[in-house]
Amino acid sequence: MIAHAADPAVAAKPIADPDKKICRAEDVTGSLFPKRVCHTRAEWAEIGASRQTAAERYISQKEMSGHALPLPN
Repeated sequence: MIAHAADPAVAAKPIADPDKKICRAEDVTGSLFPKRVCHTRAEWAEIGASRQTAAERYISQKEMSGHALPLPN
C-alpha cells in the first residue's frame, strides 16, 4: 500500500521537535579525540545552512578569481 498525504496514519505522524537536544562528535584540529557538541535540532539546522552558504560563497569566489577547483577522482 502506498501512503498518501490524505492518509490519517501519515498525517498523525509527529513532526520532529525543534527543541530536542542532539549531540554529535566533531573533529578538533590538533587533537586525536573528537569533541562532543550538543545543540537543539533547530540550531543544527541553522549551523548546516550557515556552513552550506559559506561553502557556496567559497566556491563562487574561486570561480570568479579564475582558480579552478580540483576535480574529485
